[in-house]
Amino acid sequence: MMKCIKWCNNWFLGGLLLGVYSLSAQDLVSTYKQKFPDANFVILEDHSHWQIQQKNGAIQIKVKRYKDILYLDDTAVSFAQERVGHNSFFVLNDIKGATFLPKGDSYQEIKVSDYKEKNNLDEFFYDDSKTTSFVYPNLQKGAKSRLSYEATIRNPRFLRTQYFQSYAPIVSKKLSIEVKGDVKMDFKHFYTEGKDFVMDSLIRRNKKRYILEIRNQEAYDYEPNSPSFNYDVPHIVPLIASYVFEGKKIEVSASVDSLYDWYYRMVAQINQNEPDVEMQALVAQLIAGKTNKQQKIDAIYQWVQQQIKYIAYEYALGGFIPREANDIFRKKYGDCKDKSSILQEMLALAGIKSYLTWIGTRKLPYTYVEMPSPLADNHMILSVPDGDVLYFLDGTGKFLPSATPTVFIQGKDALIGMGKDNYRIEKVPIVAAAQNRILEKAIIQIEENALVGSSLFEMRGYPKVDAFYQLEGMQNKEELQVYYNKMLRKGNNSFLAKEIAETNKYDFEKPFVVKHRFRIAKYIKKSGDQLYVNLNLNKLVKSMVWKKDRKKAYIQDYKNQYLLEYDLQLPEGYTVSYLPENFEEHNDKIQANIRYELVGNIIKYRHELTLDFLEISKEELDAKRRSLKKISKAYREIIVLKKK
Repeated sequence: MMKCIKWCNNWFLGGLLLGVYSLSAQDLVSTYKQKFPDANFVILEDHSHWQIQQKNGAIQIKVKRYKDILYLDDTAVSFAQERVGHNSFFVLNDIKGATFLPKGDSYQEIKVSDYKEKNNLDEFFYDDSKTTSFVYPNLQKGAKSRLSYEATIRNPRFLRTQYFQSYAPIVSKKLSIEVKGDVKMDFKHFYTEGKDFVMDSLIRRNKKRYILEIRNQEAYDYEPNSPSFNYDVPHIVPLIASYVFEGKKIEVSASVDSLYDWYYRMVAQINQNEPDVEMQALVAQLIAGKTNKQQKIDAIYQWVQQQIKYIAYEYALGGFIPREANDIFRKKYGDCKDKSSILQEMLALAGIKSYLTWIGTRKLPYTYVEMPSPLADNHMILSVPDGDVLYFLDGTGKFLPSATPTVFIQGKDALIGMGKDNYRIEKVPIVAAAQNRILEKAIIQIEENALVGSSLFEMRGYPKVDAFYQLEGMQNKEELQVYYNKMLRKGNNSFLAKEIAETNKYDFEKPFVVKHRFRIAKYIKKSGDQLYVNLNLNKLVKSMVWKKDRKKAYIQDYKNQYLLEYDLQLPEGYTVSYLPENFEEHNDKIQANIRYELVGNIIKYRHELTLDFLEISKEELDAKRRSLKKISKAYREIIVLKKK
């Protein structure tokens, strides 16, 4: 619900909740603990004020923010640390923190005196972002904390997204924007439908004012396997669409055309020098004897995946400009843009045309049409046309053939740069479930109360890639044994794999095969002259049967398929007393069947499960839960063997 309010010129002085603030500290805690019984603290006010103006052809943006928090229980001290991130686009000019301790009918202020700034660096990510942190002193139940800072946004394309929900309840969240001059704003709303928003604007001559506010917002409730914050939390993205300077309209975030124009200007001049001689020789060596285009693409792509180490470098606009291919070749490391840069240069040496491509990962819900801003993407790949096929090559991935995109860009918009004023938007395909198949064939016998057998376990597609990433870090046989016991586990926790043999390990194209022998102790149940065996050794959907009160969509990284083929040899002297009926459950997202057949003295168990989705929406949860429960019930079916 949207409604209008009048503009308050003195909003930033704080205390908009004067009626509440007039309560004693004890009454204040009691009021909010009653309203939000599960909360440790509540955000009383989180208010920001932006001043935007055009001056001498440049956009100047100043930011002020303050945030007041009330602590409702004795866990207050565990939330004492505060952090504010900043970088070359968001420059922190001043920061203050303070604790307000209850003292009679008022509060005693204790100011923070120690502020620490550090670079955000690790082995795989290196940028110009920093964190200024401090600790609120003497936090306790009934205390309040206040953060306030002033900052400058140096690039008009990077206005900060405003999230109107947090992991704690919010009493008032507000953004106020004051715009001077001929500057046109645009506001992109996401997941705000049905929310009690206040949105107002006031235009007077050469000045515009906007207010965005929400009140009394419940805390964000995380649920496992749910979409990212951006898909669920109500948020608004303010954009500067355009401004006028000396009578000329200058577009900033008005359309995809303006976004692409900015992107193109940053990449137009890279790789203008002659390619490194050693790089030329390497490309000639990689494609030697290759008879078609795809083979050449694969050879070069795989070399970049394996030989160029991924380290993210994002210094100011360097976060958007790929580095020179020659430098990357010599240093043997780079970020996503750098890997795309060297890929493009090496493919060009092989006579193959390719295009730098901007894309957002699945953590971002936006399309380029609805969000013509750098906030719509966070990644760069390379697009390579081959007849009717378009390959999306992501050098940051490993062990992937050219026909398979990285898992986190499936279904996303790709902005393909094809030259000045020439681009196109294509959707990255979603890999079919059958391409991400796990197949297991096992021959099984009964020994006393245990199942023993030999198995062939085969992985294709993303499951294979996942396994390779895990195996790459294994240092010794003990680690491998632990990993394979977990990955191959069947039946119960007593499962033990042995005589493990790997085939096609780290191969890009062929399936990865793990042959092994196994034993599952204490699995067979005996009663008199009968044996009870559950051949549903892998209850594949057990972890997916979500609770009835689940509120968020359910997601998985990729569509997948399981084919299980188990042949159980009847023990000598036994016959089949009961064989479960065949089972089948099909809908548009989940398909499952289980079949039992007695052939001679072999019980053939066949189970096929296809999870044909990346997401099950909130609206679909009940229907799909019923399907999962049917499958789970079928998993409880038992074979009964009787002594002759």
